[in-house]
Amino acid sequence: MHAASPASEMSARLRNKNAALSHIRRTGGCSRTELMQVLGLSRSGVAHIVAMLLGEGAIVERRDATRNTSKRGRPAMVLLPRGDGGLVLGIDFGHGHVSVAVADHVGQILAEDTRHLDVDIDAAAAVQEAAQMARTLVRLTRLLKPVTYAVAGVPGPVDARSGRVVSPTILSDWVDVAPRTMLMEALQVPVTIEHDTLLGAMGEQRRGAGQGVDDMLYVKISGGVGAGLIINGMPYRGSAGLAGEIGHTKVAGTIELCRCGSRGCLETVVSVERLRIQLGLATGTAFGTTSAEVTDFSRVTDPAGIRVLSEAGWVVGRVLSDVCNCFNPRAVVLGGLLGSSASALLDGVRSAIARFAEPSIGDSLTVVSADFGTRAELVGAVVMAADLAATGTA
Repeated sequence: MHAASPASEMSARLRNKNAALSHIRRTGGCSRTELMQVLGLSRSGVAHIVAMLLGEGAIVERRDATRNTSKRGRPAMVLLPRGDGGLVLGIDFGHGHVSVAVADHVGQILAEDTRHLDVDIDAAAAVQEAAQMARTLVRLTRLLKPVTYAVAGVPGPVDARSGRVVSPTILSDWVDVAPRTMLMEALQVPVTIEHDTLLGAMGEQRRGAGQGVDDMLYVKISGGVGAGLIINGMPYRGSAGLAGEIGHTKVAGTIELCRCGSRGCLETVVSVERLRIQLGLATGTAFGTTSAEVTDFSRVTDPAGIRVLSEAGWVVGRVLSDVCNCFNPRAVVLGGLLGSSASALLDGVRSAIARFAEPSIGDSLTVVSADFGTRAELVGAVVMAADLAATGTA
């Protein structure tokens, strides 16, 4: 048997160190014993990793009486992520809303708010609204701490190379706009821009339905359809940051004009607006004529309405089955207004994946709703902001 090379041993140590730091940050703190269980390492192996992280200043170790499971003895020692105690911001730009959250340095949300407005038609106004909301929320925390980082998600393709929105039809007033520059000027803090579905994937993988899943497909079904991919525990963006645009996959037998300029795209068949119309026709009621009704697809109990949602889920699941055959995820998490609230749609997705995915691939994955519902993108934004603030990445 050949001994492991020094390079491979160094690579293994680095992976274990990164995994340990990720777990400490994800949980907000843990014991050495917990790290032994999570990483599958010996006590001495964990001790070596902890020593490296302490030496780098990435973590601190303190006694915490609140975690002491014994009535006798000293408080337990806990490994905690190190931070400067500053605040971070998460911003989610939807097509019809802006959501902002203020969180602490480990990504725990302290205050949040949502405003409804047409984001697509006025990028500058949306950015200014987000900045004003952020300032108000920071004051509400009553914490005299600076904001050190912000992450914002936008519902359209942003070229990672240029930082500019590249689709003239999905976000009409954002074309050639550099949202990162606009937000940095408005907030006066470092900003990272991501596709909103990637943030949704990160929120669910770190804090929600995808915890512990290293290979996951997050699908946001709302005003459109988009996907965020987690591969080997890391978000996957593609060569130019444009991965996940499955809403523009062609659906056989469909010729509806899509906002991307093509015809027969998935999101011309499955979207909030499309299903509101279909539910109204199927149930004979004006479903979705008020804002309260628009946001509650879970109230659909009429057999005809359930059939509409189930068939929409079948169409989505047929597309996802091909993605699963290529990607082989452990979990598919459905988010967005439709994905997280319409149980009949979820059932349709499950049925189609079971029918069309390669059997061994379909049998090895689970399909679930997002734990955070329509907040997954916001949760992912603050988690990423906390990570970036801690590492000093600009």
